[in-house]
Amino acid sequence: MEQTNLAVYTPSALSAPLNGLRAHLHSLASQNLETALAGAEDNYTEMEKRAIVALEEMKLINGIDLASLLMRGDIYKQIREEGLWSVHPEGFARLEDIARFVGISPSELSNTVDLCETIFPYMTDQLGINIAEVFENIGKSNFRELIPVMKIIITGDNSGRGSTQAAANALLNDVTATAQASGQEIDEDGMRRAAMSRLIENGGQMSNRELRSAIRPDRTPNINMVSIQSGDTRLITAEMTEDQWQMLNRITHGHCDTVEVSLPEDPYQRRARASQIPVFRRISSWVSE
Repeated sequence: MEQTNLAVYTPSALSAPLNGLRAHLHSLASQNLETALAGAEDNYTEMEKRAIVALEEMKLINGIDLASLLMRGDIYKQIREEGLWSVHPEGFARLEDIARFVGISPSELSNTVDLCETIFPYMTDQLGINIAEVFENIGKSNFRELIPVMKIIITGDNSGRGSTQAAANALLNDVTATAQASGQEIDEDGMRRAAMSRLIENGGQMSNRELRSAIRPDRTPNINMVSIQSGDTRLITAEMTEDQWQMLNRITHGHCDTVEVSLPEDPYQRRARASQIPVFRRISSWVSE
């Protein structure tokens, strides 16, 4: 299918509603200040009040982050269930290819799906938690660390992916041992709820570094990379585990655009698919020169 460059919107088209939203946030923050300082307004200077309002606006923006995440997850679900990716004029070969098209990494899209379709529903249905409060308390960075372990605990999926699986198993075992030591009986559902509650508590109390160390006390090994240089061009290749891949995504988040490629099992199709990948062709040309 011939590809078509579609200009559906421009950022300037969003400026008016975004400016209106900023004004609305400022109004809400000011109202919150008036409520909080009722009868004590004279105890604060005007600059202190401005500071309180500005930070309150920042807190309110967290709600927008959550709303955009939920909308992205809902739209992606529609695209997946209706097969819209396969009929798009860009001619996507796989569902996962839409991540790069919309300007996010495959791992970020995967995290969005896990949150919207697995983790948030569990928190609401099983733990009775207000998602907005938890999202504000934990923050995006800590949530990113928690997602893989939370998913294993909720689904019971034995993914076998190194330290992530080990962290989930260790937490579940610790929750069970704690309950038994106090003379409590705990079934599998109770064990999962207790483990999730502990993760949520840790996510809200710990820094990102502390949380990462608590979840995965065994450090993920360094990634062994091979750097190939020809003239002013450098190519880097690396073989890594899923844990190392997640670590690389976390470290390079916002600095690398990753194109994920899955090679077919059939040897002929595998060679044909590999020959279509620009970096593979570049390496081949260097070797054959």
